[in-house]
Amino acid sequence: MKQRSRSVATPDVKGASPRSGGMLKGGTPKTGSGGRKRGDGGGGWFSGWGGGWVWYGVLVLLRGWGAVGPWGWWSGYVHPDEFFQSPEVAAGAVLGHTQLATPWEFHPSFACRSISLPLLVSGIPFAALEYLNRVVPPLVPGNYAEGTLLSGFALLVAPRFAVFLLSLIVAGASPRCTPLRCAASVSPRDLSALKIARAWGLSASHTVSVLLTLASSWVMLLFHTRTFSNTIESIIFAFSAFIALRAMAPQQKGLGLLWDAVLGMTIAAGVFTRFTYLFFFMPVGLAYLLFHSRSGLWPTQPGHRFVGRAVAMFGRLCVMLAGFLALSFLLVVLDSLYFGTLTLSLHGSVVPWHGLVAVLSRPAEWAHVAFAGTLTLTPWNSLRYNMQVDNLKEHGIHPHYTHALVNFPLLYGPLALAACANGIRFVWSLLAGAQGQPKSVTTSDSATTTLRRRGRWVLALSIVSGLGILSLAPHQEPRFLVPLVLPLSILFPLFGGDEEQQKKKTQKQTQTTKRRSGSGGLTSVAKCLRPWTWVAFNVALLLFFGYLHQAGVVPSLLSLSSATPQAGGQVAHVVYFSTYMPPCYLLANRTDLVIHDVGGDATKLAAVLDLLAQEPHVYAVVPASVSSALHLPHFTSQVQFWPSLSTEDLPRAFAELALVLLRRG
Repeated sequence: MKQRSRSVATPDVKGASPRSGGMLKGGTPKTGSGGRKRGDGGGGWFSGWGGGWVWYGVLVLLRGWGAVGPWGWWSGYVHPDEFFQSPEVAAGAVLGHTQLATPWEFHPSFACRSISLPLLVSGIPFAALEYLNRVVPPLVPGNYAEGTLLSGFALLVAPRFAVFLLSLIVAGASPRCTPLRCAASVSPRDLSALKIARAWGLSASHTVSVLLTLASSWVMLLFHTRTFSNTIESIIFAFSAFIALRAMAPQQKGLGLLWDAVLGMTIAAGVFTRFTYLFFFMPVGLAYLLFHSRSGLWPTQPGHRFVGRAVAMFGRLCVMLAGFLALSFLLVVLDSLYFGTLTLSLHGSVVPWHGLVAVLSRPAEWAHVAFAGTLTLTPWNSLRYNMQVDNLKEHGIHPHYTHALVNFPLLYGPLALAACANGIRFVWSLLAGAQGQPKSVTTSDSATTTLRRRGRWVLALSIVSGLGILSLAPHQEPRFLVPLVLPLSILFPLFGGDEEQQKKKTQKQTQTTKRRSGSGGLTSVAKCLRPWTWVAFNVALLLFFGYLHQAGVVPSLLSLSSATPQAGGQVAHVVYFSTYMPPCYLLANRTDLVIHDVGGDATKLAAVLDLLAQEPHVYAVVPASVSSALHLPHFTSQVQFWPSLSTEDLPRAFAELALVLLRRG
């Protein structure tokens, strides 16, 4: 991506504390006379405050409120891609806005992004707003002015609320993405984790611990309310992992060909969102084929078991491939029409790219459809672009350890530490020969134990493959690791479950580990990961990126979009200096406002102001920390948008923690 601004978990973690981020082992004793009552929604650390389920609901509501509500964290500006990979493009494609800054990925000469993502995430909400803007005023005369529902704020929050709704898939898939939840055979919309916990012998509080860890992460609270392609990649990964890991449940005995086709289409959606999706999904997909092939599609003789499994795997792979190719073909055609490399005609008349859906809805006329031109493969273009180091130099070159040592801890903090501690302990135990004999299980528990072990391996390998392969690239940004929030939360829940029931077992395992491998120090490190460290970490990051970081840019644009137009239809020029790129779609297509983004180049700022010397209405938006040093003659302060922090120009005093709108004249 062009800059628009200036080790790992392994499944065997003996002796991990339930609070310390130990993997979701599923070995908690079933509730008995001394355990929790059935239906108890306790959450360990939160059990005295109304139960974990209550707090999980509060966190979900908090996520939605933060995205769209007053005093929410909608003003924080994490990265320009949250605007320029989706709503800025969709505003032109769906609403016909012309005052936009088209990102380079959507230029026909690059064609590195599929238009399907902006249309889904932002286009549908924009179309809904446009429809309501036509329908609502007549229903409530006098209460809605023309264009109110297409205001800058409405255009800001509508796509974010859509992403929030999609993010519930991650939360809904989190207990379901493990074999623990998959075996319950419940509806994808059923979030009854207590039933899943009983089915697998887990306490309710242990299951809630996973959800609390996930929902309290700042990655969920902030990133999963923003229109990043990485967020959509995370959501698609969660859904595809749910489908694949659900197939491992013994009760399923094969999910059927329909699920294979759905999984294939989901993979296609992930690839066209970001090709890096495959790095996270690879272990899950292989596990799906390997484990699910045992159910078989055709009966086999005892002596031909290997052949039968191979045939079953090939059959499922063919069905998945059919689903993958079907959706991929539609997306390729859509992208090719959008970028102009392909033309579609019906009865000899050229159909614009946005008329593809209308053509598909009329099967009787498909015989009269004709195509001309070439196809555009956006995932392939993106892969080719990112394979060239010279291209990536424009976006920044980072050491290969940046993801592991900087970005991973920045996003996940205590979860990253828990993953590293358990991974090191696992490797240490291997080197010390501490694996010993396999733990014996009863006949009734063997299938369950095997299933849990497989699920842990699959999710751990997803972390390894995603983090490892992305670390090979020379350009590394924290948001690339957003999809890891799901497997990390499942494997390392930081809110303890039934601690009293597991205390003796944990102590015994810890003593055994100390005797065998001398790794008790690592266990002590893991025990330090109390829930308050997780809460403090996420609150700090949420406050910084949600309320402080470049937090004046969006409010300044919303203020301009709602300002009274100049008399006589005169044009006002607004120059943004030393800020992230201003997303122009928030101006709600105000043609009397022209945005000039000069980045942090003071020379360019002076040149633009010289060009605008004869214009009657000129404004400058600059951080308060640099406004006094610019020496802009004839400019006076009009409005301050507080708080707003530019890390490129740190304030020297508390009063400079703002973005200032200056006016010339």
